[in-house]
Amino acid sequence: ADAADEGVGVVLCAYAMKLHDKKIGLAGRLASQYLPVAQGYIAGGEELTLRPYTKGLEDHPEVAPILEGVTQFSGGSESMHLTVEKKVGLASSVTVAMWSNNHPAVVVNLPAGRRRGKVVIFNGRPGSSSVSAHGWTGQGQRLMFNMLKFATATKTEAKCLV
Repeated sequence: ADAADEGVGVVLCAYAMKLHDKKIGLAGRLASQYLPVAQGYIAGGEELTLRPYTKGLEDHPEVAPILEGVTQFSGGSESMHLTVEKKVGLASSVTVAMWSNNHPAVVVNLPAGRRRGKVVIFNGRPGSSSVSAHGWTGQGQRLMFNMLKFATATKTEAKCLV
């Protein structure tokens, strides 16, 4: 949280948002002040696809670059994710994409203040099918790059080679 206070952006994947997990779950101010979702439990077991969340993109067009170039994305045969929900009452929490089962797939915290860091949540397994039989397929490299760029770089500082 201290880094986010100073403007450092963060990208987190599903396991970090697991509720009541003292080994890898988030806690402290990062969870209470910056996490744009309420932590949840592991879900999965079926293939899910990612779809843009139109309302979030219309209300906050500045988050659209996260999905730039991502037209096909599947969470894989098991599509592991968490039963997280966007935090109610946190105006800076923006849902960018949903899974086909209506759980949030990509959620962003756009904190007020120029120096505050953005927190991007990818509610899924970070590995592709090239490293795990249960990993994602589609344009996941582009999605991962876009999330990292959105959270940490300016438009001129990063280039995606895929």
